[in-house]
Parts: sequence; C-alpha cells; structure tokens
Amino acid sequence: MAAHAQGNRWLAAAAVAALLTGASDAAGAAPGRPSESGGPALSSQGGPDAVVAPSPAVRPLNRDAERLLAEARRRSPTIARLLSALDASDLVVYLDVRLMPRCRTGRLRLVASNGPRRFVKVDVSATARWDEALGWLGHELQHAVEVASAPDVRDDGSLERFYRRIGNPQPAQASTFETEDAISVRTQVLAELARSRDTKSAAAQPPR
Repeated sequence: MAAHAQGNRWLAAAAVAALLTGASDAAGAAPGRPSESGGPALSSQGGPDAVVAPSPAVRPLNRDAERLLAEARRRSPTIARLLSALDASDLVVYLDVRLMPRCRTGRLRLVASNGPRRFVKVDVSATARWDEALGWLGHELQHAVEVASAPDVRDDGSLERFYRRIGNPQPAQASTFETEDAISVRTQVLAELARSRDTKSAAAQPPR
C-alpha cells in the first residue's frame, strides 16, 4: 500500500523515548498502545528462523515483526539491500505487525523528527499470508528509502509535497500515495521468495 502523509502523532514521543532507552530492541507491545498482533497470526512456511544480524535502522515492535524482519533479510536480497540503505541513513523505522481494520497490506507514516534523526512507522497487516507479508514489507521499506533520500521531509506537510512530486495520489484514501518503485520492489521480493521456495523444494528431493 501507499505512504500516508498524515502520521499518527500519538507515537511521536514514544518513538523518541524508545530510541533513547533502547526499548526498541525488546519484543512486545508497540509503545503507547497495546499490540494488536494477537489476532490472526502470521505463520511461516519455512523452517526455524536463521540467526540474522539485526538492522540498526529497522526496529521491530513485537515478535511477529521480529520474525518477519529476520526472514525477509535471509530470503530476499532486495530487502537486504533496502535495509543496508536504511542503516546508512538518518531514518529510524519502527516495524509493527498488527491488525488494521482498513488495511490488509502495509503502510508507512512519518512519526517525528528529532534533531539529526527522523522516525517513521511501518505497519504490516497481521492478516496477510507469510510471503505476502514479506512482499508488503519490501514495498514499505522502499517507501522508507524514498523518505530517507529526502532530508527536507520532516513533517506531514513536507511528506505530502514530496509524494505529490514523486508518486501518484490514491483516490480511495486522502493523503495517500503510491510509487512505481515500491510496486516494483514488491514484485521483485515475491519473485525472490518463490525462487527460495523452489530451491528448498529441489534440495529436499531424494536423489535418483
């Protein structure tokens, strides 16, 4: 789904506090409100999660987000590239997997700007199938990279002006935009996931 130019301001103070206290390294409920990820759970189609080095820039807010991020980095070179780009930027991305009544895909919102750091929140729907959720994660991380590339984006107004310049407004929702790059990234990620499944299936076949 598209980037939203109207952020959730309830999270701003909590996001900055999480950065300063290191709370983002702990799994659990999103700061400021209970986690909604206790609904229909994402279920991995793969084996146990591999141990993957965490991303300094992308900070999971619950266990589902933690698992999704680890598997995304392990199975998708495209997502690994996006994470590396974000690690080199001034952007901090809080990742939440949760139920969203009006969204079954994903979304990005600007949370706050605090000195040299900017904070965004990426939500991925907890109702999505596992690989679909990975695809939407890649899509929203591309939006995060877009925001990271624009240092003048520091509030809702500048975010909306930025996406009016590079994206396409979505008529179904006000202040919501889409970009061709994010659509392309999702397609690439889904193709990578399909190849990783095929490789795993071939490796599991007994020799003839």
